[in-house]
Amino acid sequence: PPVIAQAVPTAPADESQEIKTLAECERDHILRILTFTGWNKKRAAEVLGISRSALYEKIAAYNFEGPQS
Repeated sequence: PPVIAQAVPTAPADESQEIKTLAECERDHILRILTFTGWNKKRAAEVLGISRSALYEKIAAYNFEGPQS
């Protein structure tokens, strides 16, 4: 619809911003939430709205490593 087309930007507001794929956005968001929760995976899964097993799968798929003790 025309209303939606007008609301969606056709290019980044700042040309220095990169356009990311959906997978890159997902990766960044998951990492941001893990950092926010102090790598508490139960809490991160709750915030993300996914199961803990799905979160573990995504952590493995994106090769995330938690903070070093």
